[in-house]
Amino acid sequence: MGIFKKRVSGFFYGRYGIDTLYYVLIVLYVIIIVAAWVVGLLCKKTLVGIIVYSVLYVVGLLLLFYIFFRVMSRNIPRRRRENEAFLRFVHKLSPRRRRKRPKDDAEHIFRYCKYCKALLRLPREPGQHQVRCPRCGKLFDLYVDPK
Repeated sequence: MGIFKKRVSGFFYGRYGIDTLYYVLIVLYVIIIVAAWVVGLLCKKTLVGIIVYSVLYVVGLLLLFYIFFRVMSRNIPRRRRENEAFLRFVHKLSPRRRRKRPKDDAEHIFRYCKYCKALLRLPREPGQHQVRCPRCGKLFDLYVDPK
């Protein structure tokens, strides 16, 4: 088994391999093939069903060839640029809620100013307080829960 493993390893040396775009394309391929299979089962008798099945099947095969082409490609910089462009596109679509909010600790709480959205680090004193924002200077009421 050692010789076979060496030859396969030698074959894949210098190839691009698997990345995030690969996983997304594989999931897309599975969805397309399952959709083609469902259309084939339900609508095989009608002309529209046959056309939709054929189109989905061909698109799935083309996608599969593209996936293998990307994995076996020796043009690593180009495949890396494709993956980076895909990741930038996905990042633009993702919600902005990913910003990490500072965690409250034993002595301090973190709250945002209602007017200018500045992050305020305040002492943890339970009860109702009036807070002045150092950035915009506005006063607002804040309630701190007892811990």
